[in-house]
Amino acid sequence: MKISWMLPIFVLIFVSKSFPQSYGLGNIDPSVFSRFKVPDTRLRSIWVASDLNYSSDRYSAFSSGYARSNTYFTANLRPSYYLLNETDDRYFHLNSSVGGLYRRTSQKDEGSPLFQSYHTKERTFETDVRLNTVFRSYLRPSLMFYSMESGISVQLNESVREQRATNINYQYRGQKQQSYTVSLGIGWGKMRNVTAIVSALRFQERLKQLNLITGDLGEETVQALAEQFYRHGYYWQVHVRPDKFFWQEVGKTLAKEGVSLDGINQYANSYLRETPGELRFQRNEGAVGGVGLQFVYTNHYNSNASPKISEQFLVLANAYIHYSHQLNLSSQAVFSASVSGGPNVIQSPTVRQYYAATARLGYSYELTDRLVTTVDNRFTLSFVNAHQQERYLTNTLGATVHYFVEDQLSLTGSYFWNFSDTKNSVPSGREERINNNVQIGLTYYIWRGFIQNEM
Repeated sequence: MKISWMLPIFVLIFVSKSFPQSYGLGNIDPSVFSRFKVPDTRLRSIWVASDLNYSSDRYSAFSSGYARSNTYFTANLRPSYYLLNETDDRYFHLNSSVGGLYRRTSQKDEGSPLFQSYHTKERTFETDVRLNTVFRSYLRPSLMFYSMESGISVQLNESVREQRATNINYQYRGQKQQSYTVSLGIGWGKMRNVTAIVSALRFQERLKQLNLITGDLGEETVQALAEQFYRHGYYWQVHVRPDKFFWQEVGKTLAKEGVSLDGINQYANSYLRETPGELRFQRNEGAVGGVGLQFVYTNHYNSNASPKISEQFLVLANAYIHYSHQLNLSSQAVFSASVSGGPNVIQSPTVRQYYAATARLGYSYELTDRLVTTVDNRFTLSFVNAHQQERYLTNTLGATVHYFVEDQLSLTGSYFWNFSDTKNSVPSGREERINNNVQIGLTYYIWRGFIQNEM
């Protein structure tokens, strides 16, 4: 498989480095973040996302006259809850969601005049629950930490299949799948959340553009502004007129530098007040990595399968690394990788050992304060039953544009290209596939929205 599919990410990063937006002398270098203390982070968000997806493909074999056409329609609805609490000593992250999905698939097989044509339709209903948590506690004053991670995934699937040939045949299928994951480990490093610092620096540059200041603010002032921008969302919980009190505090901080917001015109006032809502994805600077032990239990049930129930309990050793870097005040690059492997302690004829390697390279760029683009490439390689050389390889390249119609409503358009290469234990079990997928969706945030980036 060629690595050239990751080329667009490298091109975007190069363009960002070569033609960065101007934010003042010295503020393009991400090293500015190391000069400021990162405020304690307590982010939370409730949102409801939905999307519609339609795609089609056709295969033709001219030598035999055989052709197959497929159409797919999918609609889903997913309410989610996100929580992130971070201090110098602890880190806690929770991501949970409940989803419902409807899928309609149509397949038409057309043969030569000597063969019967088939038209198959299938309707599927799916519901699922997902819950993932990460907790890290640091052993001060070092960067060593111990971590606990857990994940729950329960999925119910029901489908009705209708095949029309010489007669009409209905077939009902059902499946339950559940996965419970617990991981314990120890690691080294820290991922610093610099979102509030980016807001403070970008606010400083807006002051320059309005000619309210001619140079950089003092480091203590930038630090104080970062603390205030971090607390911005919580003024709504403790004040009747939160916007008034928030900007009063900002004005007091600027007054120590001899800067006054009194008497500015309406345009300048609106331009400055846009700053708290300007950042649309969480910013992280630094790296974190570790090793641990993971326990994964899965259970499958299929009403038409034999055997009808299968289960496995994997005990996996794993190692991981996450790295995030601010290229400038408008863009961020993310890299993560992990390896894991171990045996299945429950006797199973299908899965005896499991080994996997994953990697992700992502890039996000804020074109404007309401338009954000992300490009992401994910690679996965796994082996099941090494002695039989079963291999599964996938690579997905995705590009997404988020347009925030308002602070709580965003319109999203995405394109995904997926390559998969599967090799089973049977001699003829080799299959390659390429899929293209386009999605358009709306997301409404009950609390202020921001794009969820994986840590």
